[in-house]
Amino acid sequence: MLLTKSLLPLLFYIGIVLSSEVFRSRFEPESDNTPANCDGQNGAPRITPCNSSIILEIKTNFTLECESDEPVIWWTEYDLGQLTTSNTYNKTQDRNTIYGNSLQLIDISTDHVAAYYCIKDSKLRNLTEESKDSEQSMVELVDQAQTSSIYVYVNDPDSKVVGSDTILIAKPYTDLVIPCKPSTPDTELVLKSLDSTWNISSKGQIEGNPKFFENMRYHPRRGFTFRVIKFVSGGIACNDHIFDISYKKDKKSYLNVSVPTNTYFVRESVNGTIKILVNFVGYPVPEFKWFAPSGKIKQKTNKFEVLVTESSITLKVFNAQPEDSGHYILEGNNFFNTVIRVFIVNVTKDLCKNYYQ
Repeated sequence: MLLTKSLLPLLFYIGIVLSSEVFRSRFEPESDNTPANCDGQNGAPRITPCNSSIILEIKTNFTLECESDEPVIWWTEYDLGQLTTSNTYNKTQDRNTIYGNSLQLIDISTDHVAAYYCIKDSKLRNLTEESKDSEQSMVELVDQAQTSSIYVYVNDPDSKVVGSDTILIAKPYTDLVIPCKPSTPDTELVLKSLDSTWNISSKGQIEGNPKFFENMRYHPRRGFTFRVIKFVSGGIACNDHIFDISYKKDKKSYLNVSVPTNTYFVRESVNGTIKILVNFVGYPVPEFKWFAPSGKIKQKTNKFEVLVTESSITLKVFNAQPEDSGHYILEGNNFFNTVIRVFIVNVTKDLCKNYYQ
């Protein structure tokens, strides 16, 4: 989020008419010419089709195949259980066993836009739990020829921008990644100030004089990345919504949540939905993480959903079972302050509910 002395909302949208009466400059956007790494050389798994990226059509089905000399699994930053069906298989070839895993992309939408990694199961087991959720770990394994990848774009005329709602925060002289990406590599994204004083196009054109960064880059797979020179704080939605800047240099930082003590007890009946709602106020805008007994919770899976507004964060655990009992931890941080709250969840057959919400 842009930090200036005044409030300057920004708007994402596709395509604009540019004025000829403003200052223009250019940067060189990167093109998606990433070399393919899926041909099975150097012992890495082989992906079919073997391309660096593919563009699929909306509302179709498509299957990605992966084979190796040992069992393999598919990994992507999204929940595969929601988007795909995976089938493992073995076959004999020249007296050697080939292990395979086919990934079926069903009813394709822009939710499928992502990098898909085929990783050897033995290598995945060697990773720490935190690394298993990190795409950077997958990239490093690609460099080590332990993993192969393919990037999937989706052609949808009605949905040109993909990404999830999130909180943005960055210190001066660090990288700020805007988590909005194009659904196809040739789609133009435009970042524009609401007062029309400047705009930045993914085609490499800057109009006006935005002053919150010292350099920037753009790649179709990663979106915009800015090296910021001011504190950046706020939230953004990637569906043509506005995100606001709410920074003043003389404003004192703070972070408070509606749960005043460190530990709460939560009860829910079997098959019910656990719901934990926490309100917050803070400056700069904080970033929150939920942790279940099994580890860090992603934004949305079949089991969990995390809902974030400008003043609250809610955790939902669906179809509660006794094994879902345990400690659920909320961690909030805005660089200057950190809060941690623990919710001890007990799932019971007792229908009497008494949970915090």
